[in-house]
Amino acid sequence: MSILHNNKGLSRLEFFCIVGICLIAVFAAYKGILYYHNSMARGNDSLKVNAAKSVATMNLSTAGCVINGCEGSFDKPCKHMDKDGYTTGYYDAVKRKIFADNLAGYNEYTEMKIGDEIYKGKKNTMVIKVQGKEDKIYLSWVPSKDQE
Repeated sequence: MSILHNNKGLSRLEFFCIVGICLIAVFAAYKGILYYHNSMARGNDSLKVNAAKSVATMNLSTAGCVINGCEGSFDKPCKHMDKDGYTTGYYDAVKRKIFADNLAGYNEYTEMKIGDEIYKGKKNTMVIKVQGKEDKIYLSWVPSKDQE
């Protein structure tokens, strides 16, 4: 009797093939879930970057400074401006405002991305630094005040 022509049910070869296919399917599902989780991990901190850019754009268009509540104007430079005309602040993800002082870290993941730049840091140790001048805005992840 041949191993491929067993009329009594599944042969050993068929059984091992089914088990192998099931293991491959479970492994592929695990890798898919892992990939999805990793791609979402970058997405969450990316949303904070987009929010920081939006807040900075709004602040620059209304007061010429990235800092919320700055008393500067387009006619008179504010105290946050450096010699090149850029103002610098730090985005607060909880209040959704930009402040002059470096804040406590709030990154959710250990790897953050802005454009092509990848920043690495432990969870809750990094903040978004915002620099702006007219219509130019530069964002970067920097260590929080607790890490300096």
